Amino acid sequence: MKPRARSASTACARPKRFPALIKKFKAAGCAQVKIYQSLDPRLIRPLSIAAHAAGMTMTGHVPNGIGAVKAVIAGQDQINHIGFVLQAFAAPDLPPTERGTKLERAIAAFDPSTPAARKLAQWFAAQHTVLDPTLALRELTFPRSELAKLEPGLATLPPPLAGVFSDAPPGPEDEQRRRMVDKSIALVGLLHKAGVTIVAGTDQAVPGHSLHRELELYVQAGFTPLEAIQAATLVPARVMKKDKELGTIEAGKRADFILVNGDPLADIRALRRVRVVVTGGRAYDPAKLWRSVGFSP
Repeated sequence: MKPRARSASTACARPKRFPALIKKFKAAGCAQVKIYQSLDPRLIRPLSIAAHAAGMTMTGHVPNGIGAVKAVIAGQDQINHIGFVLQAFAAPDLPPTERGTKLERAIAAFDPSTPAARKLAQWFAAQHTVLDPTLALRELTFPRSELAKLEPGLATLPPPLAGVFSDAPPGPEDEQRRRMVDKSIALVGLLHKAGVTIVAGTDQAVPGHSLHRELELYVQAGFTPLEAIQAATLVPARVMKKDKELGTIEAGKRADFILVNGDPLADIRALRRVRVVVTGGRAYDPAKLWRSVGFSP
């Protein structure tokens, strides 16, 4: 196992090996290349070239030390998590590695209505950058009593998972965290208005529930309910070049959809009231599905 680990590490450090490595992943069925903060920023360019040559896109975190703007210039197609983009807007004059008080002050002072902010949002749109904001993830830093009012799914968790979201009492950083979320929501609204492609994701959130919260936050940011729903259906299907197969309910496409009690175009929260789940040509009772994995319906 050790020689194999060293070999993989060596391959990832040698750009000349990227084309063959990416082709191998493409042949195995991979659709994207995912990168993390730990990636050497100098590898973004050769890795993206190899990915694009294979007909794949590169998504993920912005590697440490480069910043969102330069990462996109280097070839990164998509960015996961709004924090990387927020720092590019709020603190363009600070080093990308900046953390702590200076960054917090810059974010607190960030105004998405300024000409500079609008210009940068238009730049990201012109680069065809795709953003997966994971706004609901940022709310998980709130005290449990506050979070429970925003995310009713917390009350449905099985005991082992409920422990992950154990009660966090109010603390001195709560106001700063709320401000971060508010600024993030405002920025997503600005980017959406500028034409940046937004796709809905959740990361380490409340399984089966946080996607609903994500869409609720998009509406709060200025999306219409239909636009929010499309951010979780049609838009990601197009981004992944799967829109001929899924993303909308049409003849010839996969029949995966849900039936809800209410009109989500009038109230996005109606999406939480799922009554029937249809997938693979079969209809399921969501209450039974929840119980099968230890959740309360």
